[in-house]
Amino acid sequence: VGRSPRMQYHALSLARSPEVAHVTLIGYAGSRCVPEVEALIDSGRISLRLLREDLVPRPRSKVAYLAYAPAKALLKLGQLLFALLLLLPRVDVLLLQTPPAIPTLAAAWLARAASGCMVVVDWHNLGFSVLEHGGLGASHPYVLAARLYEALLGWSLDGHLCVTAAMSGWLREHWSVRAETLYDRPPAFFRPTPLEQRHELLRRLRPALVAPGGAPLWEEKAPPSSPRSSPWDAGGTPWTSLDSGTGQVRARPDMPALLVSSTSWSADEDFGVLLDALLLLDTSLSSSAPPACGGPRVLVAITGKGPLKQHYERRVAGLALRRIGIATLWLEPADYPVMLGCADLGVCLHGSTSGLDLPMKVLDMLGCGLPVCAVGLDSLSDLRGPAHSLLATPPPLELTRFDCLSELVVDGTNGLIFRDARQLASQLLRLLAPTKEAAAALAALRAGVAASEAKRPRWAENWNEVAAPVLLPRGAGPHAATRRLMRLGTLALLVALFGACLLRGLVWMERRGWLDFSFDESEVLVPNW
Repeated sequence: VGRSPRMQYHALSLARSPEVAHVTLIGYAGSRCVPEVEALIDSGRISLRLLREDLVPRPRSKVAYLAYAPAKALLKLGQLLFALLLLLPRVDVLLLQTPPAIPTLAAAWLARAASGCMVVVDWHNLGFSVLEHGGLGASHPYVLAARLYEALLGWSLDGHLCVTAAMSGWLREHWSVRAETLYDRPPAFFRPTPLEQRHELLRRLRPALVAPGGAPLWEEKAPPSSPRSSPWDAGGTPWTSLDSGTGQVRARPDMPALLVSSTSWSADEDFGVLLDALLLLDTSLSSSAPPACGGPRVLVAITGKGPLKQHYERRVAGLALRRIGIATLWLEPADYPVMLGCADLGVCLHGSTSGLDLPMKVLDMLGCGLPVCAVGLDSLSDLRGPAHSLLATPPPLELTRFDCLSELVVDGTNGLIFRDARQLASQLLRLLAPTKEAAAALAALRAGVAASEAKRPRWAENWNEVAAPVLLPRGAGPHAATRRLMRLGTLALLVALFGACLLRGLVWMERRGWLDFSFDESEVLVPNW
């Protein structure tokens, strides 16, 4: 639950709506929720139901995965139905995130048939494209079945939201699904960080601001022969100093640049691109003097946790960087927006299997007044071409990067878009070099971020305008009669399936000799009419 900010923000908005009596948030255990959601959980306005994620251990071999995937889907389907139909009180509206589409769409469809609740799908991406790019390929039977499953179940549900206008158009054209575009927008607590709060956070994060091997990036205590003291002395940081007489916090005049990137350390982000760019940047900065407080000229803070973290930490440890320091750290939800507000520039390397979704981390950075260097479109497929049959082989989804990034980042206005490591290194040098020209270029982008964000609503206003009419409809809405017929048909199908399974089980038990349905004809009473 804690790693899905959008669903947490949905829960927050619903809990604050006077039309909603109670909100239950269901998801996997793990990361904590944002403080605002935790406060409403403590007050009882939101209930939290945590599910186990590791029901079946994932096999290493691809052959074993073919049996593992359906078994895992069935177990998770049972887990979700148990939670929705037995653990929870009756719900009026069920809002679900997809992906994962399997088995959440099926669980929601069955829960609606059993309880009559309205189901709204929030499309974050296309689930079948995740399977396709997981190594199966576009023509694999699992991918074709997943595409058909996702299209039919998605079309049959009651309401739809999605993250981009591009995705809304694709869903309408290919699957006849009408989804309202609810852009991810940061809540009000994503904002530039005041100097005092920046000082407090950086002092607290001092133990984490080290190289991946644990070596300090700044001298912890300067030797007596050193002409300069450690930046951490006298209650300071490499970015701020503390006046011992007045207790006033001041920004250091020659502080290092702070570059931040948040990640889930997964295969959909190629951090090798960033590391290659940093090597090129370090070479360009090698002739520049270090900051007055010593240490690196640029600190790269990479936040998050995930399966490939140790792999990239080993790569970082092998880099011979002179002017750049790299720290990998995990931030609590309350500290994450504060850290973004401290930074000078953000980098986003997130890719997309469909090319139709946008990374929420870019929204968070922009909300904190932070310009972003984001990876752009790599290759264009036929996604926007003519609609394809649900049963036909779909067009290959080669959009490993973003086809709709321009909906969010305007190149040269509130950020920069790059396509390879060399271009990213050039952008970083242009913005973070210790020169007046770089400072002016970065200030121009920050002004562009402030201007573009001033025109966009925050999450609460955007949600009230777009999502509230879908989640809290005033009437039955279109196709209500069709939905009622489908519910009755679904219930009839479930009863028929249950009866068939029961009959099959009884026949099987009779053949085993566990039941005896034979009778003696002499004992049958025949009425004499």
